Amino acid sequence: MAALAPGFPDHASWLGQLVGAAWLAVAALNWLNKSTLIGGIYGRPLVLANLILYFISSMVLLRALREPATSPALWWVAAPHVVMAVVYGVVLFKGPFEPRQGGEFRRNEPRVWSDPGPSSP
Repeated sequence: MAALAPGFPDHASWLGQLVGAAWLAVAALNWLNKSTLIGGIYGRPLVLANLILYFISSMVLLRALREPATSPALWWVAAPHVVMAVVYGVVLFKGPFEPRQGGEFRRNEPRVWSDPGPSSP
């Protein structure tokens, strides 16, 4: 952490380990839920967890970019966080989306299963 943040005390390296553990936990959550429909009834907590992570991260990074001593290279870190926060916000309030035959996405509508009834010989 001292190499990334000048002036950061060496004895507080546990903070970097704590942040790394949180990112690893979110990565494991995403990996274990890779087969669920994102934004569906079972995927909603996953979307909310990712939205909270990316929204708070983007707000912290954008606030850091307002400081005059911050490197402009931080935009390369902040931009994907902002994009992912917007994407997860859309999925939370509009999703889930399923691909159509042509490759474009549509809003998921309830599926109606038709019962063919007894077949006549």
